[in-house]
Amino acid sequence: MSPIGRIFIVLNLVLSAAFLGWAANALSTTENLAGELAKVKKAHTDAVAAKDAELGTLTTAKDGAIEQQRQMREARDSIQAEAERLKTQIDELKRSGDKMQGELTKIASTLGDYNSTIKQLDEQKTAALEKRAQAERARDAALSEKQAAELAQSAADEATKNANLKIGDLEGEKLALTEKVSSLEVRVAMVYARTGIRADEFEAQKPIDALVLSVDKGLKLVILNKGKKDEVKQGYVFSIYRGSQFKGQVQVSDVQDGMCSGQIISEKSAITSGDSATTTL
Repeated sequence: MSPIGRIFIVLNLVLSAAFLGWAANALSTTENLAGELAKVKKAHTDAVAAKDAELGTLTTAKDGAIEQQRQMREARDSIQAEAERLKTQIDELKRSGDKMQGELTKIASTLGDYNSTIKQLDEQKTAALEKRAQAERARDAALSEKQAAELAQSAADEATKNANLKIGDLEGEKLALTEKVSSLEVRVAMVYARTGIRADEFEAQKPIDALVLSVDKGLKLVILNKGKKDEVKQGYVFSIYRGSQFKGQVQVSDVQDGMCSGQIISEKSAITSGDSATTTL
């Protein structure tokens, strides 16, 4: 083969390799462009869908606004019609009011005359009521004086009756006490005569308050917490109490320095430790 033929063969090989490289590159570029085109188409489709949705929303809002405007126009027309009706009614009421005002003026004048007459009648009625009240007060005063006099007379009669009854009771009590004193004087004289004790040997009991320490029911013996240092003396009589309840009496028979004992001489209810005792009647 000639050198030129070999050169053409080599050149063809080189050109074939170059063409293959270019074709492979073009194919890769085409695929990339196809992917980009698909992405662009999808983005365009999404954008169109979003615009369609937005357009639908705007269309709905527009329709709502149109409907609202229609309702507002209808409400305005209705309000205008009502306003015209009310204006007409107000004009009629104004005419009626003017007519009533004239009638009220006449009525007010008539009422003024009536009020003047009523005032005069009230004054006459008040004067008559005052005269009647004065007469009733005078009558009541006379009745009160009469009743007071009758009550005073009745009270005086009752007081006199009660006084007479009291005098009779006191006379009876005086007589009974006189007889009792006489009897006691006789008995005391007999005691003096039998015992030989003189009346000047007795002295009044001193006021002494004591407390019951213990009680012997069998011996009828009571121990009190007061003695010689408290000026207790043999023969003193203590009255025994529980609160305000009188329970009996104890006569002292033995006196120690800080306590004393005595016999129960009367017992209305059982005397117990803790009871109060006093020589004061």
